Amino acid sequence: MTTWRRPSHVAVVDQPAAVTGDGSPGGVVYLGPLPDGPVVVLQGVAAVIYRAAVSDTGTDLVELVAAGLGVEPAEVDGEEVEQFLTELRAQGVLEASQPG
Repeated sequence: MTTWRRPSHVAVVDQPAAVTGDGSPGGVVYLGPLPDGPVVVLQGVAAVIYRAAVSDTGTDLVELVAAGLGVEPAEVDGEEVEQFLTELRAQGVLEASQPG
């Protein structure tokens, strides 16, 4: 199972209560790779997925995302979640590691 973490060179500003333009839950997360950016802005579902990935609670990722969205785990596509996290990794704002 892949675990995720924020790289040490990425600054984060998390505003979970922020209202997004479309009114979706989840707020906003700003990720700023230092020193040169660019800043990545995650809103709504994307912010919920990011928070779940870096939460380090030991809880199943799909369950965390579902709880953050207020839906049942069966309504969350685990493959899409992993694909999104892989995209964040490619942008350099998330790191993956395999537990030892």
